[in-house]
Amino acid sequence: MNTSGIPGPASAAVTAKPRQTSRNDLAVGAVGPDNLVAGSVTAAALAADAITGKVVTGGVVQTGTSGTRLVMSPTAGGTGVPALAFYSGHPQETAPGTVSSTTTTVDTALQPVARLEAPRVDSGHAELYLRSPAQGGLGSFELDANSARLLLCQGQRRNGYCILTDRVVRTERFCGPGVSRHR
Repeated sequence: MNTSGIPGPASAAVTAKPRQTSRNDLAVGAVGPDNLVAGSVTAAALAADAITGKVVTGGVVQTGTSGTRLVMSPTAGGTGVPALAFYSGHPQETAPGTVSSTTTTVDTALQPVARLEAPRVDSGHAELYLRSPAQGGLGSFELDANSARLLLCQGQRRNGYCILTDRVVRTERFCGPGVSRHR
């Protein structure tokens, strides 16, 4: 207390130090929306046994930092394509397996794309690539033994379906012109 009548800052003797909370001060449910404003807690890291909430927003969610793990990332499916990446942890793995979905534009047509890729080991991998080449449900189904791909449905026909096989690439594709159901 300044009793001199001269205005000025408080002396060190009266400067308050906030009381630090202890474990006993914070019971389950003690901190809620009435006493904690959204966005008021910021930290470089948060450690917890579990985080429960309606929405978790962030760049990367992963189950581990190395070895066998899952990583959900906005770029795991390639340039700007969000995906769930599956790391096998094998020392010869050069890229993880992924599940992704995006769109592509061919000429002026917007086409939906879904992709399932196995992990790359050395230079090989397996891939399931689904793309609708036309609006209105005309889709295609493509199985690739490696990253090479045939984009046109031409070749032998069996039961109204095109069957493409390249002896080196071992790529097979099944599609039916005008048929919205594919096998």
